[in-house]
Amino acid sequence: LIPVSQNIFPKYFPTSDSRCMEYDVDEVLFESKSKYQFVQIVRTISYGNMLVLDGLQNIAEGDLIYTETLMQRKKLNYNGAEILILGGGDGALLYELLKENPKFVTMVEIDEVVLKCCNQHMKSICGNVLENFNGDNYKIVVDDCCKEIDKYISNGKKFDYIFGDLTDIPINDIGDN
Repeated sequence: LIPVSQNIFPKYFPTSDSRCMEYDVDEVLFESKSKYQFVQIVRTISYGNMLVLDGLQNIAEGDLIYTETLMQRKKLNYNGAEILILGGGDGALLYELLKENPKFVTMVEIDEVVLKCCNQHMKSICGNVLENFNGDNYKIVVDDCCKEIDKYISNGKKFDYIFGDLTDIPINDIGDN
């Protein structure tokens, strides 16, 4: 991971639904162009470190409520469950689900740059789960989730829960963008 040498701190971030959010960014901790997207970790005064993908805020250290809402904590029972996470490269959902005693969690993330920078700069939301891609009751697969789903279907693999923790990408019908 390459350290950032620029002193350009973004303050305004567009959302995928055309709103604009203002954050009190005081430092860019990491930035890199991966094969898939422009990845940044910025430090904000109010929300802690924040993952930004292609200029859109993704998750911050202060966003535990997002992860708990996504997993419906205290409403669903994951004890002994087989779980699949599509995306989730920040590691937050994997980290929180492992606290619920599942049988096994498989996470499929396409961008290894996201995994590495979140492991380095966002420990408060991912713990140590991104340090090893294979744990006692989880594995992280670095690949396109569509390819992996096809494999699971072909092999008859079943899951009790499947989470789509994918980047919020605006979709249009213009060209291949």
